[in-house]
Amino acid sequence: MKSKLRLCALLPMLLLCGAMLLGCAVPNGNVTEPTEHPQESEPIETPCESAAAPEISVSPVPTQDPNLAAVDLGEYRLEASGVDDFPYLVRTPHIVWHIAADDMELLGKETYFAGLRKVLEVQEADIEDAIEALSGYLSEIPVIDVYTDFSGRTPKGKAGKTLLGYYMGNRIDLYVDFSVASMALLHEYAHYLTLSCSTLRLPTGFWSEGIAEYLSRFVCKNRMARAAFSPEEVELYAKYGMTDADGNPDLGRIYRCGAESFRSGTMNGTSYYSVGQTNREMTQEQQEHPTLGSISYCEAGCFFNWLVERYGRDFVFTHLKCRQDEFADVFGEDFETLFIEWAAENRAWCEENGVQTVFSGQ
Repeated sequence: MKSKLRLCALLPMLLLCGAMLLGCAVPNGNVTEPTEHPQESEPIETPCESAAAPEISVSPVPTQDPNLAAVDLGEYRLEASGVDDFPYLVRTPHIVWHIAADDMELLGKETYFAGLRKVLEVQEADIEDAIEALSGYLSEIPVIDVYTDFSGRTPKGKAGKTLLGYYMGNRIDLYVDFSVASMALLHEYAHYLTLSCSTLRLPTGFWSEGIAEYLSRFVCKNRMARAAFSPEEVELYAKYGMTDADGNPDLGRIYRCGAESFRSGTMNGTSYYSVGQTNREMTQEQQEHPTLGSISYCEAGCFFNWLVERYGRDFVFTHLKCRQDEFADVFGEDFETLFIEWAAENRAWCEENGVQTVFSGQ
C-alpha cells in the first residue's frame, strides 16, 4: 500500500495521460466502434486535406473590447472570426487556434490567454521536432484547426479527464484546461502527421497510438508538456531521477517508470484505458499474457521506442501494419516474447536509474 500511495503521488500527470484516454485517432471524423483486437484492422489510408473550419471573416480584434485588444500572445495576434461560439482565432504556421467563448467565460479571459500563450511560446518548436522525426515519410502538411472544449459543450468534452484530446482527421479538440491540453496536443498532432500527412500505413490500436506516444514522449522534447508541470511536481520527479540534465521532467523516463508500474503489479486492480480503445483492469493474467490491443498507452510508447532502438526506425516504420500473429515472421520472435523481454530490460533500467525505489516503497 505504501508503494502504491507513493506512486500515485509521484505520477499524477503520467497516469492521467498513460492510463486514461490520451486521444483517439479518427481520420476524417469517421467514428468506429472499438474492437478487442484493433491492431488487426485494415491500415488507414487518409489523404492529407485542409481542415474544415467554420466560415470565418477575419479582422483585427474590435477596439470596443479593450481587454481582448490588449491580449499579449507574443509573436501571434488575436483575430475576430465572425463566429459566435468561436469569436476569435490565432493563426500559427501549423495550427489555427479557435478560441471558444464559453471556455473564456469558464476560465476567465486572463487565465485562458495566459495558458494559450504558454503553449504558443513552444508549440512550433515541438511540431518541427515531430516533422523532423518523420522525415522521409511526410507529404504536404496543411494547417490544422485546433479547438478547446474546456466547458464540456460536446459529448467528448463532457467526458472530463477520461478524455484529454481527440483527433478527427480535419481538427483536434482539447479538453479539461490548458495544463492538460499541453500534455495532449503533441500526441494528437502526431496522429495528424502519421495518419493524414504521411506515406505510412497505420492500423488502429497499438501501431497508431504507439507511434504517437513514441514521437511525443521519447523522440520530441515536448516542451509544451514539460511546461505543464508544477514546481512541486518537478521537484518530486527530480527526487526520483526523472528529470533531464537541465532539470526538466524527462517524459521518456517518466513513461518508463509508468510502464514499470503496470508490469510490476503495482497497478493491479486499477482500471486503465488500453491502446485497443477499451477500458480494462490490470490483472495478473494481463501481466503474464499481454496482447497488442490490451496494453496501456505508456507501455505502448515504451515498447514502440524499444522496437525502434532494436530494429531501426525505417524497419519499424515500414512494418506498421504487422498483426500480432505476424510478429514472429517480421521481428523474429512472437509479440508476447518480445514484450516480456522489453519489460525485463525496462525493469533493469529502472533499477539502475533509481526509479525502482518508487515501487519498493523505499
